[in-house]
Amino acid sequence: MKVTIWDLDYYYSPTKVDCFNPDVMKISSYHKQLGDQVNFVVKKDDIYRPYDLYYIIKENSKTPNPPFDFFTNSKVRWWGKAVKFRINWKMDNVMLGVRPDYLLYPEKETKFERADQIRLLGNEGKLLPISQDWSNSFKNKRALVTDTKLWTTDSETTIKALKQLEEVKNISFLEPIWLHKLATDEEVMNQFLKLKVSPGSLLKWVPIFPEDYAESAEVWMKIKKQYPYVRLGAIVLRLRPSDHWEDRQKALIEWDTIQDCIIHAKENKIYVEVAELQHRTDTPYFFLFETATEWLAKKPQVSWLEWITIKYGPGLKFGRSMWYWSHTEKWSTVFRDLLRQTWRNKKFLTVQWGEDTLSDNDIPWTFWEQEFRYEI
Repeated sequence: MKVTIWDLDYYYSPTKVDCFNPDVMKISSYHKQLGDQVNFVVKKDDIYRPYDLYYIIKENSKTPNPPFDFFTNSKVRWWGKAVKFRINWKMDNVMLGVRPDYLLYPEKETKFERADQIRLLGNEGKLLPISQDWSNSFKNKRALVTDTKLWTTDSETTIKALKQLEEVKNISFLEPIWLHKLATDEEVMNQFLKLKVSPGSLLKWVPIFPEDYAESAEVWMKIKKQYPYVRLGAIVLRLRPSDHWEDRQKALIEWDTIQDCIIHAKENKIYVEVAELQHRTDTPYFFLFETATEWLAKKPQVSWLEWITIKYGPGLKFGRSMWYWSHTEKWSTVFRDLLRQTWRNKKFLTVQWGEDTLSDNDIPWTFWEQEFRYEI
């Protein structure tokens, strides 16, 4: 059988660096072991070569789509997060258990291509009954765990999978880790801390709700202590914007909770972010959450007051903008709204990073109290 595989994300990538898809490697390996002829699209001439089965993969929604005739072609199998509504098949345990085709992508000597790609679970979140050796022939490589259901399956299965990884060196994770599961399941946490995580690798986390922050932050710091040479991604706080229009007080309560999380994170040097809103219409207080998202992503080590003054103040350096706080006639509308919602929380307004904080001697608290007393 003639099989064509078109990885759109790779094909349209300008750099071709670290954009290799583990599922694509599995699909290729599966068909090659069946004796099928595999055509991997790397140039325009490859797109319309004769085929019996055609795989199109798209993970990034911003990647261009293929020509329209592929959307009505019954021989096409779609795969990837960006086209999940078109997927009408699944990778069975046999395909998931095959050794990846490490020679599929033309680019060599990259970190991703060198990595041993490890998949332990099938579609149902159960351990694969049998799998081929995942290792490749490169030296000085890392091991990349590509499972998507490792943290959403039951704890017993997660623990068994982590035990299989216990002797593997230089482990990295392709998918985000559910930090709150580690926080609430001591056995899973203890097994995770036995892993030999690759120095310099980045551990990313599944977004959590603000009320789960305290437990998750404690685990974040424990992991940081256990793996001092591993980069830890930011704890991302999710919102529940559907509640905000029904009861605006719920939105303000959630905002207060997020402020407390940010204060704790900054004081303990934990990177934290606020998840982006899907639409501004999600909440009447979009300006608060949008500003916090940008602030923590770009300048987490400056205070909230510094950020809103730099962002919506007169455009000068912060130290020369102090006068702006006391001159209401100079305030922009956004600055007023942001300050009005946060001026009462002095610690949130002034905390910078660790023990660093703004001196409140030059901050006109009394003036602000007079300015906002009729707006509360």
